[in-house]
Amino acid sequence: MLDLHIQKHGYVEVLPAHMVNSRSLFGTGQLPKFAEDLFHCDDKGAYVPGELQENDHWMIPTAEVPVTNIFRDETIDVVETISSVRIRLASGPRRDRMARMCGG
Repeated sequence: MLDLHIQKHGYVEVLPAHMVNSRSLFGTGQLPKFAEDLFHCDDKGAYVPGELQENDHWMIPTAEVPVTNIFRDETIDVVETISSVRIRLASGPRRDRMARMCGG
């Protein structure tokens, strides 16, 4: 199935990291709220709530964290992105609205 989407539909396979730093977790809203539920590697010392450490490591809660952080420090041109990315629209009452927003 993955080969089909890559070869026929232009998708790109992404293999997300299994460990991320605090910055990645802060950016997706996981820290500081869910610090007690996450697994922290104490390689640079214990986690101090609210303190951003540059080189600490956490196990990811979901692939959302590393995937959304691929473009963390970039400004994305929406017009260029929409024209180069294939967008699958949801079915239902919002489909027409989404199509208008995406220029379709």
